[in-house]
Amino acid sequence: MWKTNSSLLLEQTETGSRVLDLGTSFCTTDGSIRKIIKTRTMDELFVIWMEDHVRLTKATTTYHSYQSILNRIPKWFMQLKVDRVEPTHAQRLLANWHREGLKALTINSRRAIFVGMFSWAIRMNNYKGTNPFSAVAKLNEGLKEMET
Repeated sequence: MWKTNSSLLLEQTETGSRVLDLGTSFCTTDGSIRKIIKTRTMDELFVIWMEDHVRLTKATTTYHSYQSILNRIPKWFMQLKVDRVEPTHAQRLLANWHREGLKALTINSRRAIFVGMFSWAIRMNNYKGTNPFSAVAKLNEGLKEMET
């Protein structure tokens, strides 16, 4: 479970807790408060997206489904700096899922989740550039059998 505390995000785990620094607030000469946001890893961005967007806008079951998916994302992807993610990384992630035996429909559903997360990150100024998952084509799901 993640809890916010000022500019820190605290994850309570069975083995203790982990703190993510979300940035530092400072006061400018004109009296306005600004927040410095450090370049985040994908892991940190996912946490913020889940808490600031998914938890507030989606059903609880959707939140838990997304959490389950995120817990299974390879470590190499979660450690990437957000500003370094490219379509080749997105393609590699989809290819990993395919090698694991996931069906095309499942992979395309996960791709859609990532497209949404990056779209949100772009709107919130947490990611600059184009959506790397939008650049990757959906997998062919083949013909769907219909009962007659």
